[in-house]
Amino acid sequence: MSGEVCAVKLSEVKINEKLRIEDFCDMDSQMRRRLKEMGVFEGKSVKVVRYCPLGGPCLLECEGQLFGIRKKDTLCIKGELV
Repeated sequence: MSGEVCAVKLSEVKINEKLRIEDFCDMDSQMRRRLKEMGVFEGKSVKVVRYCPLGGPCLLECEGQLFGIRKKDTLCIKGELV
């Protein structure tokens, strides 16, 4: 084991698991700005509360605040499981 941590996409995180955000790869700059305004940026941990069916939005929690983002945006957020 080299101690290397593999980056995980937010879309791969299961319900009630937490992800420490490391990168917003290929995310639209407007969406990135909106997340930062809500206090969601690199180094913060987010918890997956719910995935809506049929490819709908994902409900997340960060520091007690709940918010939803599109499924396609969860593919752009990478980090490590906490």
